[in-house]
Amino acid sequence: MPRFFFHIDDHVHEIDEDGQELVSAAEARVQAIIFAGALLRDDPNLIWDGEGFEVRVTDEAGKPVTTVHVSATDAEPGS
Repeated sequence: MPRFFFHIDDHVHEIDEDGQELVSAAEARVQAIIFAGALLRDDPNLIWDGEGFEVRVTDEAGKPVTTVHVSATDAEPGS
């Protein structure tokens, strides 16, 4: 099975050096969304500093597979 790497960028680049064996790139995309949700569950404040974060998935050759961008914007007061 191919190996995919899930890198995090939340003002600091966290490189996944171990990766995860998955059936396909489609499964890696699904896992990237699940992983982003788990990061938010553990630390919801990741998105409230105005920057958000992203999960970048690459394959074994380092080729980009997908990137999940996560951010939030509060409504303007009185909206």
